[in-house]
This record gives sequence, structure tokens and C-alpha cells, in this order.
Amino acid sequence: MKKNISIVGAGFTGIITAIILSKKYNVTIIEAKDRIGGILTDIQHKKEIFLKSCQYLNTKSSSYELLNYKFKNLLDIFPAPYSSYTKNNNSYISSNRFANPVFKKINLKKTKNKKIISLKDRFKCYDKKIENFLISYLKKFEIEPQKYVASNAINLQIDRVTSIKDKDKISKLKKIKFFNQLYALDNRKMKIFHKSALPKNGYDTFFDEIFKYLKKRKIKILLNCKIIPEWQNKKLILKGKQNMFDYDYVVWTANPVALLAKYFKTKKLESKPFIVKQLDFYLSKNKIKNNYIQVFSSKSLITRIHIYKIKKRQKMSVECINFDDQILTSVIKELNSILKSFKINLNDKNSKFIGSSKYSRYDLCSINDFKLIKQFRKEVNNTNLITSPWEFYGRENKIDMIIGYLKDKKIL
Repeated sequence: MKKNISIVGAGFTGIITAIILSKKYNVTIIEAKDRIGGILTDIQHKKEIFLKSCQYLNTKSSSYELLNYKFKNLLDIFPAPYSSYTKNNNSYISSNRFANPVFKKINLKKTKNKKIISLKDRFKCYDKKIENFLISYLKKFEIEPQKYVASNAINLQIDRVTSIKDKDKISKLKKIKFFNQLYALDNRKMKIFHKSALPKNGYDTFFDEIFKYLKKRKIKILLNCKIIPEWQNKKLILKGKQNMFDYDYVVWTANPVALLAKYFKTKKLESKPFIVKQLDFYLSKNKIKNNYIQVFSSKSLITRIHIYKIKKRQKMSVECINFDDQILTSVIKELNSILKSFKINLNDKNSKFIGSSKYSRYDLCSINDFKLIKQFRKEVNNTNLITSPWEFYGRENKIDMIIGYLKDKKIL
């Protein structure tokens, strides 16, 4: 008789995990919201659809391969684009070769820091100029680098930096693993090419089709189902409004705040989300290729610009630090200035501001939370709970690690 497994959270990670497990088990997905997709839900303004944040699918990933043969016709595949705009003091560098901070010239430190725990430790691996720039950049997010684990640099796209005048020196230095993780070179120069994918009609439509596919695989999906975790004799039970759900195994891919608070009682996660204000534009009469531009500036409210197509209509979404609508005009003026540096000229005739929205992003993990999650995972190791690697970044990493946990428990 097949065992019963519950997946808490119907985001991309939960869905892929459910598909993999459905080959051997009876699988139920439990989702608090009214649809699947997690953070990959669309934003709508006046019947215009926009993507929430920049969320590409990696065409080289195992999860993409799992979905591709069924949903290939729903996806637009294109060369993986990335650019960056780095403003330091009054000078700036626009680059379509890097998604990381770019400097004209830097002093390359060749001394290894043996103990790197925090972001601050990581920043000290660079010369003082870069260290100060990165610390200043994080201030606008109200991030204290000494309190957050070093791996958060990946989430913030500051895990590597580069210099346009020190390519040869960086190339030699990158042969050493430690420095390879600190400095960037142009992938295209190294003949490394990637492709990305986006749903042609937006993520909501994409996940509507995946929903049908999950049903065909006899995966049960409970939407609008808010549950409370309860521990009974070292077993996790899920308590709904009217029912108690008892599963052989529970894979918790959703936000872990409630789960850890219930377990520890006196301890809580301290990592806070930051609020993103997204500005959405419709672009007409433009033939701009899909792209995203990371903006590295301590003074700018703009953090990322994403240009893409939905239903063959060109859109642009601009992620910002939350701000008052009274300064919207000045933010758009700065946006146009950044775009002009990439030879993208927008005006009232070829672009139209449609609207703005706010949402929270849980991208960062503090040192204390990292330790607490590690402790939690160790203590529940012999229960029916399979934890998600919440403290790490990236869908593919998380899916691979969950599969590893499942294999360790002989579930897969």
C-alpha cells in the first residue's frame, strides 16, 4: 500500500517535489492561497499582465527538463540576458556583460580570509574601496552586514565583483577556488552560454496548465487551506479549520516561521522581509531584447529593471525600495537616465506607466536564524518531517537539497 506524503506550499519547489514523489506515493499539496505558483504569480493592472520580479526558468536545470516535455509550447526560450549599472560617487558604469558590481580598476587582495561567516567578513576579502561601497549599498535595504550570513551575497547579486581594466589579473586569480568565488569574468568570453525561459502568457496561465497536469497525476491539491503545525509524539500533524491531517511524511516547502515558532515556542526567526515597490510599464514600438539590469547604487531607489514579453507585448517592470508616490516622477526620471546609458530611449510615445504594486521578499537569512534552522533540522531528523533548505537561495539548489534529504531517509 502506498504511503501518504503531504507537501506544504504550492510554489515551484513544492510542485516539482510533488511530481517526483507522485511516482511512488500518494501526494497531497496543501496551499494557503487560492492558486498554485507561490511567489511566481502575476500582477495585473487594468487587464495588463506583468511578472512579479525577475524570475527566469533555467533551461539547464533538472526541474525544467521535468516540465519541458509537457509545457514546451507555453515557454519562450531566449539567451540568458543580464546587465548591471554601478554608480559609485558621481561616476557610473553600464555593462551588458555582468550582473554584478563593475568597477574601472580595483586593488586585488591576494590574502585569503580563513573565517568567513558574515557578509561583513566576506566584504573584508576585498580592498577598502569595494568593502565600503558594498556596505554603503546595503544601508538602503537596512541590512547590517555583520548580522547576516555570507551566502546572502548570492541573493543580493553581490557575490562577485569585477573590473574592466583588470581582466587579465582577475583571470589568473580565479584559478584559485577562494578568489573564483569573489571575482567575475565575462561568461561569453569564456564561451559559457546559457538560455532562460519565461511563460509566453504569464505565470498564472502557466500554472493553470500545471494544475491540470498535477490532477492527471492524481496529486491531491488543497487550496485556501491554512494549517497549524502540531507535534504529537515526535510526529508532525497538520491541523486545519475542521480537520487534522496525519501523513506518513510532511515536506514543508512553505515559509517556516509558523513551523519553527510552534516547535521552539520561546524562539523566533528574526530575519525580516523587505518591501519591494514595483513599477510596471507597457512598451510600444520598441524592439528591445529581453533583459534585466541590476542597479548598484547606494542612493538610488531603483534596484532592478526587467524587460520582457507577455502575449507578444513588451513590458518593463522596475523593482524599487518602497517610496512615497509623491516622488514617482523623480524616480521615473532617474529610470530614464539609467536606461539611456544602455541606449534605451523611452518617452511618452513609446512607453506608458501602467501602475505600481508592493510585495514582500524573504531573501535573507541572519546568522542567528541560520543556527536556529540548523538546530531545528537536527532535532527533527528522526520525525516524519522533511525540511526545506530555507536558509539557502535558489529554486534549483533547494530542489536538489530536498531530493538529497529524501534519499537520506530512504524515501527516494
